[in-house]
Amino acid sequence: MTQKEIAKTLNLSISTVSRALKGSELISGETTEKVRKLANLTNYRPNPAARNLLTGKTFTAGIVFPFDDFFYRDLACRISSGLLKHDYMSLVLPCKTEEEFSEAIEKMLERRVDGIISSTVSMELGLKLKNEGLASIFYGNQAQPFDCVYVDKYKGGRISTEYVIKQGHKKIGYIGFNYRDDREKAFVDVLNKKGITVNEKWISKGTVSLENSSRAVSEILSLRDKPTAFIAHNDIAAIATIKSAVEKGFKVPDDIAVIGFNNIDISEYSNPPLTTIDQKINTISEELINCFIHRMNSKDDDYRKVRIEPELIIRRSC
Repeated sequence: MTQKEIAKTLNLSISTVSRALKGSELISGETTEKVRKLANLTNYRPNPAARNLLTGKTFTAGIVFPFDDFFYRDLACRISSGLLKHDYMSLVLPCKTEEEFSEAIEKMLERRVDGIISSTVSMELGLKLKNEGLASIFYGNQAQPFDCVYVDKYKGGRISTEYVIKQGHKKIGYIGFNYRDDREKAFVDVLNKKGITVNEKWISKGTVSLENSSRAVSEILSLRDKPTAFIAHNDIAAIATIKSAVEKGFKVPDDIAVIGFNNIDISEYSNPPLTTIDQKINTISEELINCFIHRMNSKDDDYRKVRIEPELIIRRSC
């Protein structure tokens, strides 16, 4: 049954039926109940094609994140689930490189998504999205001229480093990424401020996969002069650090303390449970969705910059 047929059966206008089905306050409770009761009895389903034609929207959001990271996989799932509450379906495409991201964008343009939620991209790609008329919401770099939700990762790096030092450690290693991000910058700044030596031999660079992180930690722990604590770029690198330390015969945290970053679900189930920095993934997903829905309903030129404060989660690994 269509809205037109419901309207004819109940002797109402089509606009009244439409508003009642949407729960509009302009329609009385009695009328809304009648409309919804008949809709349920007749298995009424909205016609998305008609709605798309009327609004000029597809009610589809594109989500692009690097799925080699547990945190981003979880974030994409939460965003997709949250968007459903706003009647938006999600087209989720994983990518690792700028080239893969560009290809994902082309596929989304072909499918006429209304907007995109993504990790940080280059200015060139960001402007391309803008020129295509796509609403673009980013998680990451707050410096770009786009709507953005970001975590103060420098503060997170500072909190974790200060906590490790407070536990009595002065020989501290860092399992990092292939470039020095705000977390590592904070690590170096805090050590310098405290007069603690930054030993480059204890800092690993590369992709922070389980395998690469485990190999890097194993090499560092094979040195004659080795750290007594590690700060990891993320929880996966931290869990790999614990594994390598234990395999080398060290006890965590008695011999080697370890702290992560992200607070992914499995971090509290590592052995021992991982001390980490919580990025507050629920808040991130909610704010990204809020920015997206705002952009769908507004064409203003004021870009939203939502900052999220990280929090130390103390468990048993440090």
